Amino acid sequence: MLVVKDLVSGYSETPVIHGISFKVEKGQIVAILGSNGAGKTTMLKTVTGVLPAMSGSITYKGESLIGVPSYKIVAKGISMVPEGRHLFPKMSIYDNLKMGAYSIKDKELIKKTLNTIYEIFPILEERKNQLAGTMSGGEQQMAAIGRALMSNPELLILDEPSLGIMPKLVDEIFEFIKKINKMGVTIVIIEQNAEKTLSFSDYAYVIANGETAIEGTAKELMNNEEVQKAYLGMG
Repeated sequence: MLVVKDLVSGYSETPVIHGISFKVEKGQIVAILGSNGAGKTTMLKTVTGVLPAMSGSITYKGESLIGVPSYKIVAKGISMVPEGRHLFPKMSIYDNLKMGAYSIKDKELIKKTLNTIYEIFPILEERKNQLAGTMSGGEQQMAAIGRALMSNPELLILDEPSLGIMPKLVDEIFEFIKKINKMGVTIVIIEQNAEKTLSFSDYAYVIANGETAIEGTAKELMNNEEVQKAYLGMG
């Protein structure tokens, strides 16, 4: 579905990532793990068209995404929940959700999608008239995921969804992610919270110093003591 090969990217001609490769099959949950500063967010910005690639290839369903602007990538079925959520704090939850459907013209489809999101996150319906900025970090994360789902993506990319959220809500957010995957949405999750992310992922890649350091099934990485100590801060 998504294939990234030998991707080099960065800022002002200075590469931050030096040949990252990974692939995502339809229906999977793929984790991309690594410590802060490993290059995960730079890679993500390049895949979603925010940063230009210096070299390498990005293909989605066999079609190159190199040079394709972000709004066209959304229209192709890829949606992203950015790190830090980036909601409009002075707008209601309902209006924030509607912003995610800007590329969809079918009003009935928007209504149907909104109802599905309310089924996944009942609290968003309860609080739909509340200003986004007055909600807790976990509730805002639910709203950010809901907004990304409004474009009916086939592939959902989540950048650090557990960041800045109370531990008890982190488990809840991860349960919602599993539920969304079961509904047929393929998921890429970029996380520092390695242990919990591996517990529900199918496959995982570890990024270190801007490169793909190791890959394998989530189970393989969980059970590899060397990997845990060297890359995942576990054990």
